[in-house]
Parts: sequence; C-alpha cells; structure tokens
Amino acid sequence: MKIVLVATTDLAFDQRLQRISNSLVNAGFEVLLVGRIKPDSPAFSPTQFKSHRLKTWFWKGKLFYVEFNVRLFFYLLNTKFDVVTANDADTLLAAFFAAKLKGKKLAFDAHEYFSEVPELLGRHGVKKVWQWIENTFIPKVNVAYTPGPSLAKLFSGKYGIPFGVVRNMPWQSESKPARSMPDSTHFNIIYSGAVNLGRGLFELIEASEGLPVRIAIAGSGDVLEELKVFAVGKKVEVAFLGYLQPQELRLQIEQADIGVNLLTTDSLSYQYSLANKFFDYVKAGIPQICVNYPEYRTLNQEFEVALLVNNDVMAIRQAVQKLINLADVYEKLTQNCVEAAKVWHWDNEQHALWNCYKAVLHQKN
Repeated sequence: MKIVLVATTDLAFDQRLQRISNSLVNAGFEVLLVGRIKPDSPAFSPTQFKSHRLKTWFWKGKLFYVEFNVRLFFYLLNTKFDVVTANDADTLLAAFFAAKLKGKKLAFDAHEYFSEVPELLGRHGVKKVWQWIENTFIPKVNVAYTPGPSLAKLFSGKYGIPFGVVRNMPWQSESKPARSMPDSTHFNIIYSGAVNLGRGLFELIEASEGLPVRIAIAGSGDVLEELKVFAVGKKVEVAFLGYLQPQELRLQIEQADIGVNLLTTDSLSYQYSLANKFFDYVKAGIPQICVNYPEYRTLNQEFEVALLVNNDVMAIRQAVQKLINLADVYEKLTQNCVEAAKVWHWDNEQHALWNCYKAVLHQKN
C-alpha cells in the first residue's frame, strides 16, 4: 500500500513527519512525503522514503494557503496512492478532493487545534473559514489521529469520529547515566520550536535578567525580529540559532542544561498541546521548565521531569533559580529523565501509528 503524507512544512525540519515516514516504511508501506520548499530551504534527501517539495509564489497568509492547496491537489491527481494523509487542516481541502476523485482513502493527522491557534485571535473571518473546513471535512476522513489524549477526546466528541493518539516521542537511544549539577558559572537554557506569539520567549528573557544563564533559541517564526529587538540591552545573553535540522537540534539540546516549554496565551490549541520538545528534553536527560497544562501534568505525575509553572515572568524566574541553585532538585529531575526515556520513546509509540493505518486497510471506501 502506498501512503502519501502531505504538509505545508519544510520537510527538512519536520521531525514528526520524518519519524512517521520511516516507521511506515518499516511496517512495509511505500511512503511519499510532500511538503513545501523555500528559497533558503536546505537539501532534503531521505533514504528510506521518497519526498517532493512544492514551490509557491506566496510564502504566508491566505494567498499561500490557496496556492499551496491548488498545487497540491493537481500534484495528487497525478500521483498514485492508496491513502493520502493530510497533516493539519491547512492541507485537508486538497487531500480530501484528490482522494474523493480517485476513489482512495483519506487519513488526518491533527498536529494541533488549527482553528484555535493564537495567530487567529481577533481574526474572526479567517477563523470561521478554518472552522468550516474542519467541521465539514474532518468527519469524512477514514482514520484520524493526534499527538495528545486530551485533544483526541475533544476531537472525537466534536467531529463524531474516533481519534487515535500518536505522541511526538523521539527514537529510543542507549541509556545514559543521570547528569550531575553543572559545574559552570553559567547554565545553558534552550528553547526549540516556532518563535511565534505566546511561546513565552519574551517572558523567559525578562525572567532571566541578571541570572547566571545563557539562552539559546533554536527556531524561527512570526515574532523573531521583534524578539531580537527585545533582547537587545537585556542583562542576559541570548543566541538565535534559527531552524536546525533534527541531528543539529539534538546536539544543541544535549549540550544544554535546562530546556523550556513555555506557553503564555490561553488558546485552546496550546492548552491541549503535547510538544516534541517535551520528550526531546527528556531524551537528552535535562530538566525542563514547562507550562502547567493538562498533558504535561499527566506525564509529570508518571515521571517528574519538569518544574511546571504558570505563564508569568515571576513564576518562570523562580523556576530558573530553583534549578540553578538547588542541586538536589536538579539531579532528581535528571534521574527521572533517565527512567522516563526508557518508556517514552518512538520504538514503543510507533505501534499506535501502525494500528491507525492497519485499520484503514480493512475499511471499504
């Protein structure tokens, strides 16, 4: 069976889709991964699966989404597949109509609650368009899955179809001993991910002023230039690394002392999120400061690997101070990371993915 996975992301940086593609190949499927390419996109040559990146005239906004879906639709019409998987609502239109016309099956991977992202706050007309797409086409897919149990439950109730859960975990690696308290005059803090509204980065920089820390921000996004201006003159060293390919990102995380996963806006998409970075920090064996949202609370009850905080500057500052001043707290969290990494890994999680696609095999169109 041939599966085509489609997304608007630059595939070179998309860890989730690379993992999923490799896992599906390992399960015996033929895989084609389709995304976008920008003028500054790095080379992308996966060895286990095929890939294709669509060029567009527009890079963001309404015109980008319209153009990408039109180009994707015609590309899919001329591509052989048995299942097409739309990753998020922004590829759902093209994938739905291509599958419908060709008499093939449609899967849906909801990375987030797309119509509830912070970027749509106050944009009522645009939000209604995305809600219409979700409400109209998600109930018609053959199989659906999402990264977190809370989001799966919400979507199942809203759209009337079952949603599987496939969490964003890294591949298993050889177990490492727990880290000791860093013997350094400065602690290295890392954030990985999109530099967008509500990611807590302005608050992190403000909270870290005057503390013996260095901050590395691995990613890019809508507020990057504003954040760079904000960091100028602050009493803390901030390095902007840009987007890193998965192997480079892993090295940066392993060299850090503390990870951060901060969300400071109350969008439903963020409240139900379960980010890659949470598990990436665990695999690297570093404690993290994490937003106190439902999925993270549940995981932290299983293995306490994070200090959970509310989304304000003082709470973030107190958490940073706790990790850099209290060796017993730091080392307890690192030991828990070692134990959690033995359980929270993709080698276990990929079985949930396989079950989703095996279910498709037994469905009639």
